Amino acid sequence: MNKQNSNIRQKDFNDFIRAVGSEIEQAQVKLISAANVQMLLHYWKIGHFILFNQNKLGWGGKSD
Repeated sequence: MNKQNSNIRQKDFNDFIRAVGSEIEQAQVKLISAANVQMLLHYWKIGHFILFNQNKLGWGGKSD
């Protein structure tokens, strides 16, 4: 194998490694975004539950 073919194959390999790394980074960003959405929804549900019980059962009001 000559040096030119070796350089081409090395470039192809480096491009492949960069592409794989990019795919992994994109997957990580999507995973973090999905987790953030779920946490936000979770906190909203807790807040809604507390507000509902404040209105219905008087949570947070003065006790006699």
